[in-house]
Amino acid sequence: MHKLRGSSSRKSESAGNKWYSKRGKGGNDNEATQRDEETPEVTQFMFAVVTTTEGKADVLQVRRVPKPKPKADEMLVKVSHAGVNRPDIHQRETKLPPWEGSSDGGSNGRSDYLGLECSGAISEYGVGMSGKDKKAWKIGDKVCAITNGGSYAQYVAVPVAQLLPIPPNTSLKDAATFPQAACTVWSELFMEERLSDALQEYEKKGARLSSGETLLIHGGSSGIGTFAIQMAKHQGVTVFVTAGSDEKLEACRKLGASVCINYRKEAFEKRVLRETEGKGVNVILDCIGEDYFQQNCSCLSSGGRLVTIGPNCNMSGQDSHKEILGRHIVNACALRNRTPEMKALIVKKVLKHVWPAIRNGHVEAFNNNIKAFTFKQAAEAHALMETGNFTGKILLIPGTLP
Repeated sequence: MHKLRGSSSRKSESAGNKWYSKRGKGGNDNEATQRDEETPEVTQFMFAVVTTTEGKADVLQVRRVPKPKPKADEMLVKVSHAGVNRPDIHQRETKLPPWEGSSDGGSNGRSDYLGLECSGAISEYGVGMSGKDKKAWKIGDKVCAITNGGSYAQYVAVPVAQLLPIPPNTSLKDAATFPQAACTVWSELFMEERLSDALQEYEKKGARLSSGETLLIHGGSSGIGTFAIQMAKHQGVTVFVTAGSDEKLEACRKLGASVCINYRKEAFEKRVLRETEGKGVNVILDCIGEDYFQQNCSCLSSGGRLVTIGPNCNMSGQDSHKEILGRHIVNACALRNRTPEMKALIVKKVLKHVWPAIRNGHVEAFNNNIKAFTFKQAAEAHALMETGNFTGKILLIPGTLP
């Protein structure tokens, strides 16, 4: 039995994070996650949100389950906040695991634990972890991360390569809003390295969004959308957004969107063409998929790129649009389906390019003061996400557990 050592006095020892004065020193001190003195028997278990069967939000339940055992390349993180994302809804409805090798170690990667991102504190090293990783990350360091499932739990095993230090002056709550959004936005809009296997024959190498171009974001008031608006503006991109209410569009405008379109009141593709004098936008970030395919293509510029993300990113109608695909439209895949190697590369690039923008205040967490839901309220959190009646990011916290 032992308590975790704090990291406030340790200077960063990671070459990639030299601009951090102290490793994991983001956030408020009173938010530091600490491990209570526990008996060996108790430490073998934890509470997690599980899906007993596929179905509606009410299938989510909090249960006592075995605590994950981190592998040699993983660290156990005690969860402070977990982000709620659209793929979590899809997984709950279909019992689809995040990937083969989920964090609970279940057979065939079938995981009853949801959650693709979190913030918290390192509580345990994986057995056999290298000295290099132990030197870079200390027990008690505050972190955020993209996970391979399992962050709707008190503890989650996270590959070392998917950990990110908490940005300076950032709370654990705010930090939990960053991992999925930052990794998705940077990898799909700005990275020069191509990650998608699909449509490579149509894509020009290095055809990434750059300063001076235009970007249309569908769902601009979502967690991904609010982050993408800020990051794109910081990169010198003119941002167009769609949303379903004037209130949501006002939030997008305050974040830096130049053209805000209420899709319930007007056809977004006609507005885009009018605003661009018929040229169209260079890139579209879309979470709708095939239902918007024709409209999206009609307002893309020559050589424009269509980036689809999330559970709806598969567009079965592609084969009937060969002439359109010749305009270098990109079909992206969900971050959750990336290989460990791809995720590691994305996190590395995010730390290099995105974290400084957060540190310097160009990109901020935006959850519109949505109160965090406890694990026991996970069904309510999912129900809210399904309504779409929110702006920003929905978060879970462990709360009071049985």
